[in-house]
Amino acid sequence: MSRNKRASSRSRVFPSEGRKLLPAACKLFWRTFAEHYLNSRSPITESNKMRTMVKGGGVWKNTEDEILKAAVMKYGKNQWPRISSLLLRKSANQCKARWYQWLDPSIKKTEWTREEDEKLLHLAKSMPTLWRTMSIFGRTSSQCLERYEKLLDAACGNNIDDYDPRKLRPGEIDPNPESKPARPDPVDMDEDEKEMLSEARARLANTRGKKAKRKAREKQLEEARKLASLQKTRELKAAGADVRQRKRKTSGIDYNAEIPFEKKPPPGFYDIGDEDRPVELFKFPTSIEEIEGEQRVDKEALLRKKDVARNKIAQRHCAPSAILQGSKLNDLEAVRKRSRLNLPAPQIRDRDLEAMAKIGIASDLVGNDDIGMRGCGKLRRSELRKEVLSGFKNVPQPKNEYRVVTERFRDDDDEEEPGEKLEEDISDRIDRERAEEEALLEKKKRASSDLVRNSLVRSDKDKSSFVHPTPVELADELIRKELRSLLDEKAIKKGKRAANEKSVHVPSVDDFEEYELKEADELIKDEAKFLCK
Repeated sequence: MSRNKRASSRSRVFPSEGRKLLPAACKLFWRTFAEHYLNSRSPITESNKMRTMVKGGGVWKNTEDEILKAAVMKYGKNQWPRISSLLLRKSANQCKARWYQWLDPSIKKTEWTREEDEKLLHLAKSMPTLWRTMSIFGRTSSQCLERYEKLLDAACGNNIDDYDPRKLRPGEIDPNPESKPARPDPVDMDEDEKEMLSEARARLANTRGKKAKRKAREKQLEEARKLASLQKTRELKAAGADVRQRKRKTSGIDYNAEIPFEKKPPPGFYDIGDEDRPVELFKFPTSIEEIEGEQRVDKEALLRKKDVARNKIAQRHCAPSAILQGSKLNDLEAVRKRSRLNLPAPQIRDRDLEAMAKIGIASDLVGNDDIGMRGCGKLRRSELRKEVLSGFKNVPQPKNEYRVVTERFRDDDDEEEPGEKLEEDISDRIDRERAEEEALLEKKKRASSDLVRNSLVRSDKDKSSFVHPTPVELADELIRKELRSLLDEKAIKKGKRAANEKSVHVPSVDDFEEYELKEADELIKDEAKFLCK
């Protein structure tokens, strides 16, 4: 078949004869059916048409909406064929459209605001006919289309209440029933709807899956087989037939009943019968009760049963005392006083609650982008101008106080401020360090003795005599000794004695301040004047 002929066969209106023949040809292959009976129409077209006719569609009901909600909660929003299998007259596409057009909790069903109308008009002008793209602020495409048509009618001045061509007439079918409210269920439901409801309830209540159902079914079959074999054995035994199970003779080793190639040790001199203990096989838990132990609910149920049995026994033996005891328990005055409710300290502070409340506040727009409207620039500029003028009005009045401030010229002799200190040149730094060293040497020279200061000749050895000295000589000797110690100390510091002698004793000489030396010099001069007299 040529491509043009195939395209023309698809584009033709579906004939009424085909509608009559489609239900009768469900069991045939679609390709064969399309080639022989419907002028070689496309098999895919026939399959989709047949699926739509079989499913039916139409207005949604409350039971169908509830089944769809429960199915979406269990299967999710991706398994629409499985969800549609729960509904008798709805296909997968219809279920998906019903969810996204009406049942989705994120859909806004409130009245349209002025801001939403402005956004809708702006988007319709920038993106005409793209209604699914426009549904970005919580409205569906059908809601956007209906609102846009209503706004156009209101702008044209048409009275919608008198005549609306978009309203359905008697006998017409709603082309978009997924976006309309559900119809109430009739009091007397059809048998098909009751069966659909019961099957959906059973399938949605099954949370354990197919494997659990198969295991339970196999377990029931095993128990039934055991009971049947036991009944058969009893009947044969009652009839006098021999039903003893005879052991089957095996030629080889029975690995299930004995240990292959077992070698038993020979008996010894002592009895070891007490030491033979049966092997304890570890039993793995096979149920939740064995793993978790006895539950609290089971314990309470057992205690309630014991209380009921105890009360029955008490009523049987002594009914008046049991009635009196029950009346005491049911008396309101006998109820013990409740203890004080001690709640723990709050774990969440007020600051955390405020932060959580701020996080939960949603913005006006989903994308946090404001769509600029044409003609709003002048209004915005006027509002900004008013805000600036109101801000200027709140500025305090100026004070007419003035003061003359003269800048002080810094002299060359003034010390430089710490912030204005410049980096010193390296040549200036070397000269400054050399001058500091010379000043230090000059200070040490002034603090030294006259002998070192005048560069006089020093004696090499001490020339003492064996004659007993006089008191004057003793004093003179002390002076000379002190003088020698000073000379030796200065010579060692100069490095002249270290070259001649290997081991040199360094005398300990106290360092004096400059004013102390001046005082000593004045005392010596006074003593010399006294001696000269």
